[in-house]
Amino acid sequence: MKVHIILNSHLDPVWLWTWSQGVDEVLSTARTACDILDEYPETILTRGEAWFYATVQEYSPVLFERLKKHVQTGRLQVVGGWWVQADCNLPTASSFIHQGTIAQKYFQENFGLKTSVGYNVDSFGHAGTLPDFYQAVGINTYIMMRPQEHEMHLPGNLFRWQSPNGNELTTFRISRAYCTTGSIENIAANIEATLADADKNIEHTMCFVGVGDHGGGPARREIEWLMKHRNYKPGVELIFSHPRAFFDAISNQIEKLPVVTNELQHHSVGCYSVVHRIKQEVRRAEELIQQAENILKANSDYLTSSNRMALDEAWKYILFNQFHDILAGSSIRSAYEHAYDELGASKTISRRIIVHTTRRMLEKIGPALEQQLFFVNTSDQAFDGYIEFEPWLDYLWAVPGKEFFWRLIQEDDSELSAQQCKPEAGSDVLRLCTKLQIPANGQRVIRIKRDHCNNVKSKVNILENRLSNDKLDILLGNTGVSSLKYVGQEYLKTPMMAVVIDDPSDTWSHNIKGYGIDTMGNFVGNIDWQSDTAGPLFAAAGLKMNCFNSFLDWENRVYYNENVLRIKLRINWTGHQQVVKLEINPAFKVNTRIDGIPGGNLKRDLNGEEYPIHNFIAVAGESLALAVVSRDIFAADVQPDGKIRLTLLRSPYYAHHIPYIIDKKSNHPFCDQGIHEYKISIMPMEKISMHTINAESLQQSQPVWFAETTQGCKRT
Repeated sequence: MKVHIILNSHLDPVWLWTWSQGVDEVLSTARTACDILDEYPETILTRGEAWFYATVQEYSPVLFERLKKHVQTGRLQVVGGWWVQADCNLPTASSFIHQGTIAQKYFQENFGLKTSVGYNVDSFGHAGTLPDFYQAVGINTYIMMRPQEHEMHLPGNLFRWQSPNGNELTTFRISRAYCTTGSIENIAANIEATLADADKNIEHTMCFVGVGDHGGGPARREIEWLMKHRNYKPGVELIFSHPRAFFDAISNQIEKLPVVTNELQHHSVGCYSVVHRIKQEVRRAEELIQQAENILKANSDYLTSSNRMALDEAWKYILFNQFHDILAGSSIRSAYEHAYDELGASKTISRRIIVHTTRRMLEKIGPALEQQLFFVNTSDQAFDGYIEFEPWLDYLWAVPGKEFFWRLIQEDDSELSAQQCKPEAGSDVLRLCTKLQIPANGQRVIRIKRDHCNNVKSKVNILENRLSNDKLDILLGNTGVSSLKYVGQEYLKTPMMAVVIDDPSDTWSHNIKGYGIDTMGNFVGNIDWQSDTAGPLFAAAGLKMNCFNSFLDWENRVYYNENVLRIKLRINWTGHQQVVKLEINPAFKVNTRIDGIPGGNLKRDLNGEEYPIHNFIAVAGESLALAVVSRDIFAADVQPDGKIRLTLLRSPYYAHHIPYIIDKKSNHPFCDQGIHEYKISIMPMEKISMHTINAESLQQSQPVWFAETTQGCKRT
């Protein structure tokens, strides 16, 4: 058996330290790598992540030239093919593709190569669609470690991993650890674990040696010990090697490897939800940059070289903050201030591109006697839905006679139904809701006139604690929605409610696969729901609730001719070491569960285990189905009886890793304190419709952009 010794140094640019210290790690690790390679001509080092090399290039050009020479000789092996070792569950499909395209472009431009080895040795689980994103950028092999054998049994540590779409990666799972931290005992332990897990019919395996987390490099005593123990035991030879050499050595035996078609879960289920804000901020940045790219693609006249460079910069901010200890929520609190700043920079770049492009488009529509409202659909899918906007026609109280009239006029001069609703500001300004159909990458120009609008009979009803339209009938109770009927069929077995569950686990929720079913309490309000918005297009009802010392504002909305219950939640949370879940208990026997994952969807078991979800979760029985769509929720479980439990937030200590015990008297900060907001769409249906679910998800993630012009109007 040949054991390929992979000398490496795992590096977390952010974790128990901030980004600025991460730069110091990079420079130290790069310097050590060059020194080791110079001193020990037989060695080969493995080093991934384009961000690592780009950081050396920026902060120490002389050191970068040393690195570059070792890359060119093949003794410093570039792996990974991504900007960073990202979280592999929560980013969008577009983010995963950009991790690869931007990194591979960097490697090609600076080293004249592209790597073919994917490398995420410390990421906390791996989405089942990951092979799709790697194959798209020329990567056909993969190295991972988590989940380990005690967390997920696999037919072997060397296998063919296939996505639901049939794309495949030859995958190696590291035994025991990706590091040795300078300990000779750990080297021997890693080798023994590697040999125990190795396929005896394949005469090659890999063992990883070097420091972990804070960078550095393999210790000299480790290298010298390995040199003295080349013939480790009879029939076992240790060789300095690298991952590509290992995969090449077994290339003629790949066909006989076992095939794995599952996602690779679980490890650290708490990371799917903890530090809710970072997950929302990353998602918002992903959505904005997607809209910026879409609008430039559809309006190529504005796709300048400066815009391309700006988008690359914006993407790098996003990709870096998808690092597995940032996006997963497992870093120290101060590290997130840096992350929010960088994500804010990314969003600013994207927003400027969108605003600039839409205003250039607006110039082309020409003048009109009435104020013109300009709506742009940046998506490559048609938009058909309700939108809210605030055209500026002055303060309502400033209108002479204190009466304010308006009409919306379409391109064919017909009137567009609209409804006045509560403004965002605590002031008397006009906010309107209307329904628009806008083609893919299309625009609409609507005129607004100061005139009496035609009275439209309300199609949405609100009476005390009941909301209804021609499809839905909803009863409201003191914990939320108590009954949800669609065309007369009840879809809720028990009332919806936000419950609080005890959670003594650490930040990662190590060693558990799900959270308890016993609740400490739930949010409750009085039974009288308040409505300040009702009209021809929608009606809304809200209730203030509390649980212990935390508060929840719950709003339900029903729109005309829709079978969607839209919920807005605002939680002001003060709890410690607890989980808040929103329970939705279908009235039918559930036999199927489908969850959104990056770039697709996946059937999962009704086993009560926590899973990452991407935009939606849906369950179905023999003749009924229920879908929940939300861009703001990133984890959920479904109990064996079919009850959906959406994870809203968790509040462990920041960066608490067992077995360390935090003194209860300390002031160590807790996660997810303060205000959190969620938009959730509940969709009853006869069977799961991915078309309907995707359309709703698109409306949340790619909202229509609004602008206005008074060009041609004459103020009187």
